[in-house]
Amino acid sequence: MKTEILQAAINNYQKIKFLYNLEHFEVEPDSIELHKGEKKYLYARNLANGEIQAFEFSKMINIKIIKNVSRKKLFGMLLILAK
Repeated sequence: MKTEILQAAINNYQKIKFLYNLEHFEVEPDSIELHKGEKKYLYARNLANGEIQAFEFSKMINIKIIKNVSRKKLFGMLLILAK
């Protein structure tokens, strides 16, 4: 299940949030890799500091895709704020 969620986020350029060792992370996922033929890792850019980090699958819980605001909706909100 994790693989499908993360692969969809990578394919659709979506940001995700999750708990890793009970610490909250928000990231832009980049790739999934298998190390030593047994452990899966997610490579992603941490939104808090911009660093690329590796996250071991087995330590990731509560994975959610962050809903993106469409550019059209965002532009409309900016126009309202500008008035």
